[in-house]
Amino acid sequence: MELAYRLVLYLLIANVGYMIFSIGRKGFRSSIGYILQLFFVLFLMVAMVGWGNSGPMAIFISLLCLVIVVVIPLILQRRIETLIAEQRFSEIETYAWWKSTLAWSGLNLHLLRISELVGNMNHSPAQTEIAIKLLLGKGEPYDGITRMFLVMIHFHMREFDRLIQDLQVPGKPVSGYTFEELLYLVRGYLETGSYENAVVSQIALENLEFCANSDQVNNLLVSRLIFFSFMGWEEDYRELLKLGSSYLESLPSVLRDFWSGIAKINSGMISEGKIQIEQLLAKEREVPEHWLFYMQQRLDNLLMNQSILINETIPRLKKLKADHHETFLKLIEDKSLAASPNTNHPTTNLLAVLLIGSFLIQIAFGNSNDMIDLISFGANSGFLVKNGEWYRLVTGLFVHMGWVHLLMNVLALKYLGPSVETVAGWRWFLVIFFFSGFSGGWATVWAGASLSVGVSGAVLGLLAASIVFEFGKPPGFSPFPGRSQFPTLVFILLMNILIGFVETGIDNSAHLGGVIGGLISGVIALFSLRVPKWDKGFSLLMFLLVSGIVTLAGYRFSVHALNHEFYPKPLNNFNHPIFPDWPLHMDVPPDWESTVEKRPDGQESFLLTGPFHERVEFSLFGADEPSQTILKNHFETRTNYIANVENLKLRSTLSPQRMILGKRNFFYMQWRLQSGETPLIERDYFMFYDKKFLLVQCLLPTNHDVRYDETLGLILSSIRISENNLKRGENFR
Repeated sequence: MELAYRLVLYLLIANVGYMIFSIGRKGFRSSIGYILQLFFVLFLMVAMVGWGNSGPMAIFISLLCLVIVVVIPLILQRRIETLIAEQRFSEIETYAWWKSTLAWSGLNLHLLRISELVGNMNHSPAQTEIAIKLLLGKGEPYDGITRMFLVMIHFHMREFDRLIQDLQVPGKPVSGYTFEELLYLVRGYLETGSYENAVVSQIALENLEFCANSDQVNNLLVSRLIFFSFMGWEEDYRELLKLGSSYLESLPSVLRDFWSGIAKINSGMISEGKIQIEQLLAKEREVPEHWLFYMQQRLDNLLMNQSILINETIPRLKKLKADHHETFLKLIEDKSLAASPNTNHPTTNLLAVLLIGSFLIQIAFGNSNDMIDLISFGANSGFLVKNGEWYRLVTGLFVHMGWVHLLMNVLALKYLGPSVETVAGWRWFLVIFFFSGFSGGWATVWAGASLSVGVSGAVLGLLAASIVFEFGKPPGFSPFPGRSQFPTLVFILLMNILIGFVETGIDNSAHLGGVIGGLISGVIALFSLRVPKWDKGFSLLMFLLVSGIVTLAGYRFSVHALNHEFYPKPLNNFNHPIFPDWPLHMDVPPDWESTVEKRPDGQESFLLTGPFHERVEFSLFGADEPSQTILKNHFETRTNYIANVENLKLRSTLSPQRMILGKRNFFYMQWRLQSGETPLIERDYFMFYDKKFLLVQCLLPTNHDVRYDETLGLILSSIRISENNLKRGENFR
C-alpha cells in the first residue's frame, strides 16, 4: 500500500510540474508569483517522498495545497467568466480579490484592478472606459485582458463600431485572434452590417482549434445561431435548434424567437418576420427592459430602411450565401466529426472491462499479491517464458497486483486509448496495444525479471503511438482537441519512465519495451493510414496476425491451467552441485542457484535460491542438548523474533511436527507471515544425527506452501553428508 501512496504522490508531482511548465510557456513574467507558489507545493511533495513520509497524511496535505492553490482559483475563474457573460460587472470584484489572494500573479492583480473599475460602470460608463484605457500599454497578456473588458463595455452599451475599433489590431490576420475576440468580432460585424467580415470571422472561429470545454462549445453554438439569424440563413437556423443542444434550448425563448424573426426578415420573408417580432414584443414577458428596447430598435432600423433592405441588403446576403454556404456547412460537419468522433470508443471500453473482469476473477479465486497465484493467473516471467511458456507475454497484460495498480492502468487506458482508436481505427488500435504489450513483455524477459504483471507497457505503447500521430498528422487527425499535445505527451512519457527508474518494484524494462513497440507499430500504422487504398487490407492482415497470436496464447494458457502444469512443476532431473569443503551434498532443481555463504556468527551455510526468490538455507550445528529442547527453544526464539520485526505480521504458527522423507527422520515447524500485502511462509526443518543437527530454513513468497512440498521433499530426501569433511575440523555451535 505504501507503493500505491507514493505512486499517487508521483502523479500529483507530475501534474504540478506540468502546470508550471505550461504556465511558464504562456508567460513567465506575468505569472511569476503563481509559479513560485506551485514550486513550493512541488518542493513540499518531493520532500515528503524523500523523507519517506508518503502515506495518507502526505496525500492529504498535497491535495489540500492543490485545492487552495489550483482548484479554488479555477472555480473562481469560472464564476468570473459567468458573471462577465451575464454582464453582471458589479459582482466580479469579490471573486477577483479572492482569486488574486489565493493565486499570486501580476495577471490576477491586473484583473482585480479592472474589476474594481467596472464595478462602477452603471453609474459612469464613460469614466470607467477612460480609466480602463489608462491600463493599456503594459504589454501582453495584460493588454489582451484590458481590451476584452473595453469590448465588453462597448457590447453592454451596444456601441458595436467602437467594439470593433478597440478589438481590431492593424495588420493582424483574422486567424491570429483568440476565441473570445472572434466571438465579439463576429457579433460586432453582424450588428454593423459588415457581413463579409462577419463571414470571414465566423469561418475563422469555426476553424479555430481550442480546448473544447463546455463553455466554449456553448458560446460557439450561440455565435453560430446568431450568425445564421443575421445572415438570413433561416433554414440553417431552424436546423441548428433541432439538434437538441441543451444549452440552446435553455436560452430564453424571447431571444430564440427574436433571432428567428431576424432570420426570416434577412432571408426575404419580411412580412412574416416582422409579424413574429411585433407579436413577440406585444406580449408581457419577464425579461430585462434593455433587451426589449434593443429588439424594438433593431426592428425599427430594419423597417425604416426597408428599400435598402430589399434592394441592397437581402441581395448582398443571398450572394454571400451562394458563395459560402456550402463550404461553411461542410466545415461545420468536418469539425463536428473531428471534435467528437465515435465517443463510445467501444474497443477501449472493451479492454477496460476485460482488465477489470480478469482482476475480479483474481481476487475471487486467489490473492493478487501471492506469487504462486500470480503465476497461476498468467503473470509474465523471464524464467518461465525462457522455459517455453511464451503465452505469458499476452496473459501477463491482464494480471494486476492490487486495486490501485489496476485503476491507474485503466485510467491511463481510458485517457490514451480513445485518441488512438479514433485516429487509427479499432484494428490498428488493437495491433498497437498488443504489439506494445508483446514488446514490453520481451523486454522484461530480456532484463531477466522474475515476475512482471500489468498492462502499463501496452498503455505506454499507446502513448508512444499518440506521439507519433501528433508528430506525423495522419489523415483525419484530431485525437486531442485543442493546441498541439506533443509537449504534454512527451512530459507524461518522461514522468512515467522517471518514476520507473526512481521507484523499486516497478518493471521499467516493460515500460521502455512498450514505448519502443508503440513507436514501431505507430510508425507502421501512420504510413499505412496515409495510403488509404491499401490500408484496409494491410490493417486487416496485421489484425489477423496479432489476434491469431493472442488466441493461441489463450489456448496454451488454458491447456496448462486445466492440466495444472504451472510452476513449481514435478521435477524429473536435478543438478548436483559439489563444494569440496562443504560436508553436505544434495540434488538441486534446475535453475536454482547454490552457494556457500558466511553467517553472521562466522560459520558457513549452504544456500539455495529459486527463480522467484525462494530461499532454502542449510546450516550444521552441534547438538549439546536433547532434540526436544532444541526444537522448543528454536520455535519460541524464532516466533518472538518474527513477532517483533517491523512491517512483518505473524498470521499463524505450526509447532514442531515429525515427518519421514526418504529414509530420514525430520522435524519441521512453520510460520505464516505477511509483509505489507505479500504473504510469506517460513518453514524450518531439523535433522538430528550423532551429536549434530542440520537446520534447513525455507522462505517461500507465497501462501501456497503445499505447492512446494514435492520440491522440498525431493531436495531434503536427497541429502548426503560427507563425514570426511566433518572430520576436517568443522566447528559446531
